[in-house]
Amino acid sequence: MENRVIKYVFFDLGLTLVENSMPKRYRKAMSASGFDISEEQAAEVYHLANKFFMRERQGELGKGNRKCFVDYVTCVCKLAGDETKALQVIGHLEKMEKPVWKAFDYTVEVLEELKKHGVGLGLISNWDSTCRDVLAENGLDKLLDVIVVSSEENVEKPEASIFEKAIALAEINPWECIYVGDNYYDDAVGSAKLGIESFIINSPDYFGIEELKGKNVNIISDIREIPVKIGLHN
Repeated sequence: MENRVIKYVFFDLGLTLVENSMPKRYRKAMSASGFDISEEQAAEVYHLANKFFMRERQGELGKGNRKCFVDYVTCVCKLAGDETKALQVIGHLEKMEKPVWKAFDYTVEVLEELKKHGVGLGLISNWDSTCRDVLAENGLDKLLDVIVVSSEENVEKPEASIFEKAIALAEINPWECIYVGDNYYDDAVGSAKLGIESFIINSPDYFGIEELKGKNVNIISDIREIPVKIGLHN
């Protein structure tokens, strides 16, 4: 970290601090629609569809847009090998309960370790009005010092102003923090507008984000790498 003292670590929420059951849901819906894929394949196609939409349909995921939902499920089915089943899969998905967001089993431990070393913790997330409920249900709200949510600020990443708001609340300079997320186009591009160094989570290295190879991008597997990255451990 170039001998910098990192006073704050800001995080994204979805697929950074919390995960959902979507790969299992897709696998179940596909099976009910007449074609089976393994648990590993389900996780892979979900990952690839997410990365495709982050790149090609920036800002659309999670908005509740019907066309985006249909297109996304079609993309998942195509990646799984049979896009003709998309409408059937959609029908089965719509009969299921909404997915639950749960903290990764290491999230609280990592956040507590950072706090123990005096590092401030913040959240900058593109999320709807359920964000604070997700945080509270997972015991994360009590660990975060600054929480900035797009639906409350009426601005979304990668706009600079949402990062500026978090920096102002933390009362720090941009070079005194880092940002950790899973979406290069929202997280790395947005934070770079303020000169904030970012770390992008992509557990299978550059798989699904091959277009970023050769760029100056910090890729990590998950947030467990952050204490080392900011110099808390050798």
